[in-house]
Amino acid sequence: MTIMNKDNAGRRVELIHTDDRYTKLRPGSRGTYQYCLDQEGAMENQHGIQWDNGSNLSLLEGKDRFKFID
Repeated sequence: MTIMNKDNAGRRVELIHTDDRYTKLRPGSRGTYQYCLDQEGAMENQHGIQWDNGSNLSLLEGKDRFKFID
C-alpha cells in the first residue's frame, strides 16, 4: 500500500546532496515540497519536489538529502 503524505506541502526546501548524476540540480538548489510517498515494502520514501529551475526530480530518503528552509 502507498500512502501520500502532504503535511509539508508548500514548504521551501534546499538540496544538500543527490546521487542522481544526470540531474542539473546542485547543492543549494531550491524548490517547493509537494508530497512524500510512503511505499510499504520500499526501502526508502520518495519526496516530490517542484524545483525552481523547472525540474520535478523526486528525492529518495536515505540516498538524497535536503532541508526545509522556512
